[in-house]
Amino acid sequence: MSEFDQAVQHERMRLVGLIAEAKERITELQGQVAADEMRIEALDAYDRVKAGRAGGSKSAKKGLRRPKAADPEAPSTEPTDN
Repeated sequence: MSEFDQAVQHERMRLVGLIAEAKERITELQGQVAADEMRIEALDAYDRVKAGRAGGSKSAKKGLRRPKAADPEAPSTEPTDN
């Protein structure tokens, strides 16, 4: 193997190592972002409770609506592709 081929191989290995390190940092930063987002959600929940709005949005206060079992004779309310 020539010196040039060795240099190319060395550079390739160096770059692969840099990419691996960058991916590790990305994963770490994504974890930090997720943790910070959870902290913000906790602060928002605290603010809602403090303001007396523990339910949050209007739909949460009404409760969740579950779809009724499909009635085969009832007309469909789903949009159609026309």
